[in-house]
Amino acid sequence: MSLSDTGIMPRLRDAYKGIQGLEQNLTDLHRRLAADPAGGLRKLVQGGYLGQAASAALPARPSSSSDFADPDSVFSRRLPNDSLIGSESDITNIDEEEGWVDLVARHKRLSDAHHDFMIICLDPQIPASLHNLPVKYNIPTRLWQSGFHLLLERMRYTWVANSPVAFSAPTTLETPQIAGPVRRDPQMSASALDRLTDFIYDAYTFYTNLLEEQTLVNFRAAWIEALGDLSRYRMAIAAHVAAAERTEHADLRRVKQLEAPPSSRIDDESAERAPTGASIGAEVAETWNVEERETWRITARDWYVQGLTERPGEGRLHHHLGLLCRDAKGEETRALYHFAKRYASARALQHGPY
Repeated sequence: MSLSDTGIMPRLRDAYKGIQGLEQNLTDLHRRLAADPAGGLRKLVQGGYLGQAASAALPARPSSSSDFADPDSVFSRRLPNDSLIGSESDITNIDEEEGWVDLVARHKRLSDAHHDFMIICLDPQIPASLHNLPVKYNIPTRLWQSGFHLLLERMRYTWVANSPVAFSAPTTLETPQIAGPVRRDPQMSASALDRLTDFIYDAYTFYTNLLEEQTLVNFRAAWIEALGDLSRYRMAIAAHVAAAERTEHADLRRVKQLEAPPSSRIDDESAERAPTGASIGAEVAETWNVEERETWRITARDWYVQGLTERPGEGRLHHHLGLLCRDAKGEETRALYHFAKRYASARALQHGPY
């Protein structure tokens, strides 16, 4: 018996409704977060939108189409009893951490729902007319944008906005423009950086697995581009950390120089040598992050080059490659080449071939 004989259409409708419900829930959460972009999740945890109580209303992962049947019933936007809500100052670090765990889990559920929908649609036993549904509903793009990119940017903003050191390192990602009061909460920044790094590695594993699934071979180009984008995020982290360490070490050296005793006579053997402020450990750490940045830059470049073999002439990939080459010593000409190819591709799309 084929899947078409077992009610595949209701199953697909329920699965797609589940995706829509998860996307709507996360869009609403991120819209509320945008009201206080540097404040982390404290307001949403305090309001009952995130955390253990809120996540209890959500299924761990839909195991059947019945779990998708009524998405509105499983996405609780507020705790039933508003009297339980306290002030933002009552939220502990543990409460906030639970909020982040909940938010990450929701994004992972959405990613799994996109994956399950594609697998159902591309099953060889169902009618071929249904195989184009992932393309029709733009599932690969929505998977990246709502499943991963939205949360990556939220974590990155929280990290940068609360960092005690301003970021100025050249990267291929735009530095967020910090709106409103700057909190500069080092503890929140460090926690956000750890979460961001872990989520990047989780996403990298997710897309690597997609790339190996033969059922999804038609979407290889999308998975490859996502892997390149994730490599750029990891590259940006290494660049920012190296720049922050460089600034911190320079400030420390200035302080030590100001605190150093006055210079003694050259023939005064009893005088102690003034500290230089140099630190071998700090220099090694900075060099490590610089090398890590270059490693991830090369990884991102390789993914985008592989993407061009899948989609020759893709202007967006040339643009990414141009950004990667722009700040690399000795690759300025290559950057100009990719930017020119990117604009030539855009012209071809607008006006057709020359």
